Amino acid sequence: MTTLHYGIIGCGVIGAVHAHAISLLPDARLVGVCDIMPERAADVAQQFGATYTTTDFHQLLARPDIDAICVCTPHYLHAEMSIAAAQAGKHVLCEKPMALDPRDMDAMIAAADQAGTQLGICFQHRFDPVMVQLKRIIEDGKFGQLLLGGAHIRCLRDDAYYNSADWRGTWAYEGGGVLINQAIHFIDLMLWLLGDATAVSGTYDTLRWGHCIEVEDTASAILTFANGAQGHIAATNASHMNWQTRLQVYGTEGSVEVNVGDPEDFTFLQVVDGSCQLTVEEEETCEPAVGKACYGNSHSRVLESFTACLLEGRTFPITGREGRKATEAVLGVYRSARVNAPVALPLGIEAAVKR
Repeated sequence: MTTLHYGIIGCGVIGAVHAHAISLLPDARLVGVCDIMPERAADVAQQFGATYTTTDFHQLLARPDIDAICVCTPHYLHAEMSIAAAQAGKHVLCEKPMALDPRDMDAMIAAADQAGTQLGICFQHRFDPVMVQLKRIIEDGKFGQLLLGGAHIRCLRDDAYYNSADWRGTWAYEGGGVLINQAIHFIDLMLWLLGDATAVSGTYDTLRWGHCIEVEDTASAILTFANGAQGHIAATNASHMNWQTRLQVYGTEGSVEVNVGDPEDFTFLQVVDGSCQLTVEEEETCEPAVGKACYGNSHSRVLESFTACLLEGRTFPITGREGRKATEAVLGVYRSARVNAPVALPLGIEAAVKR
């Protein structure tokens, strides 16, 4: 097989981003798309060369000419559709968050294992050039013993955003607010750089958007890592700032603070031996922009990697087991706030208790 044939379920904002990214790959082709709004499916198909549209995702999965599915639907549908795709023999690239319940994440992984298909989770910032460089520097031991990490996001998601779709701002369908939708990307990066977390203690509240949402717009938490390091999360989408992020890593021999996504650059990098630097590659500005500025420009890299892994028989690096970690950390914050105590990670099924 020299070309990977894709289908997309969900043709909203993020589905169109996946379609655009696929259209840029020489060894991938978008065959079909699905959306409950036929006009939206038709628009994405027309823009990015798909020849088949449907409102029934089972019909898309039944097509023998599709190898892989991008699940780009609202959060509460991720598990159902990813499991069905695996059972139909399709590889799956699922948007974040992986699911809203640890049991659903278990079921998604089990379905892919049983079918012999790959399940990938889309955390595009792991493919940002600055993040790739930083990961390598840390793995090379340049930071010494890791001490502290930070994932901070301040952004604005207003009434218009939440009123744009019925599922937004609800526990049952979105699964949470700023943590599970916006901050999860930077929580994932912190976990990727510092290692697995063993416990989390957190709190959340709805300080500004209570008139239009039932989930949190502001949250903070402390993580404990298996290597002894600590991490902190601070997130709000009730800010006056449209988008500002900070990812911080501090060790005994080096420290870094990085802006992620919009813009992608770094505030500082210091290592004791002075041997490292981070650069934003010039080619970054030459690549076609895919999606909103706050997404960064790595969805194309995610799809390029997923495609290459499937065509070459390699495992995509952000597997279901790897991609679930950030979602579990978020669900752990919610549970910690409910029981007013730290909770252990990974989570048990008690995290799925209704909030």
